[in-house]
Amino acid sequence: MKRQEEWRPSKFVAVNGRYRASRDPKEVAPASRLITDRLAVVYEAALRQHARGALLDLGCGQVPPLRVYRGLVSGVTWCGLGGAW
Repeated sequence: MKRQEEWRPSKFVAVNGRYRASRDPKEVAPASRLITDRLAVVYEAALRQHARGALLDLGCGQVPPLRVYRGLVSGVTWCGLGGAW
């Protein structure tokens, strides 16, 4: 990601200090919110437990969990379908 300061929440958003699926239908379809809510909990727990040092985020898309791991790692390389950012 070339301009980290321009990042905005997309698929996952923070609500009361926890992550859940966005309620914006452009980000997460209403039919996908239940599974995305559950994934947000799993992703957040796994990142907080395991993310250390240099992180490689493969298939990052819009980098939905950036806010979770940004403070946990020393550096990040993002790589989406369009190539490395």
